[in-house]
Amino acid sequence: KTRHYYEQAAEADNVNAQNNLGVLHYHGQGVPQSYDEAKRWWLRAAEGGNAIAQNNLARFYFEGSGGAQSYTEARRWWQRAAEQGNVEAKLNLGTLYENGWGVARDDAEAKRWWEEAAGQGDVEAQFNLGVLHENGEGVPQSYEQAFHWYERAAEAGLAVAQHNVGDYYARGRGVAQDWQTARHYFELAALANHPEAEFNLGLIAHRGLGQPRDDGAARRWWQQAAGQDLGRAQVALAGLLGRGLGGPRDRERAYHWLERAEAQAAQEEDLWWRVKMMRWALELLER
Repeated sequence: KTRHYYEQAAEADNVNAQNNLGVLHYHGQGVPQSYDEAKRWWLRAAEGGNAIAQNNLARFYFEGSGGAQSYTEARRWWQRAAEQGNVEAKLNLGTLYENGWGVARDDAEAKRWWEEAAGQGDVEAQFNLGVLHENGEGVPQSYEQAFHWYERAAEAGLAVAQHNVGDYYARGRGVAQDWQTARHYFELAALANHPEAEFNLGLIAHRGLGQPRDDGAARRWWQQAAGQDLGRAQVALAGLLGRGLGGPRDRERAYHWLERAEAQAAQEEDLWWRVKMMRWALELLER
């Protein structure tokens, strides 16, 4: 019934129905899956001025669904959707300008579109603005401004932003250093299984930063991050296991985690060196 209604309305030039019919064909919901049919209906709706269809068509070209990849076409349709206020189009248009996909790279244009999307509450745009200000890309470098945007995204629940706010509080970067607040934001990010946040919580517990030292908690946090293949956490966990800190000494498990870290040493800066130093330290304990 839904398909029949959409088809009747679409043939009568109802752009919302045309867009919805494109969605059905794209996902194969109640109709045979067909990228060609999805594109045909989205194009009709997009040319009729439907911003959602324009955004869908742009994503279609961006992803290359059905072999139709084109950054130039993606930019054209996201531009039209963004000019009608579509927040997802503004976010994606900013990403095109930031990376130079289908356009000349332009950090100022990326910032402009992300600021519009951020003003409409888009958390990814807010986070991206934090990155721009942190790195000084198209704007004067400012940790204070980076913190402002990370905090907005963090309060909206974005885990990577929560981690970054925690990191800023831990470093005293753009805000006064505060280990308790840093731990709070790391814990929020850890609820979403953010491995860097889990590693940092282990570090806070192990070093007793703003709290009594607790190697049992450090072991638990590093175990969680190590299970997600964060090499630094695997090396740190090996150190606790090899020395019997925060729980029983377990040489076999210590070397297991070092082997896991060694297998991905090329993926993290200084990880190879960390593994070698920890092996040397554990070997000293056995002499």
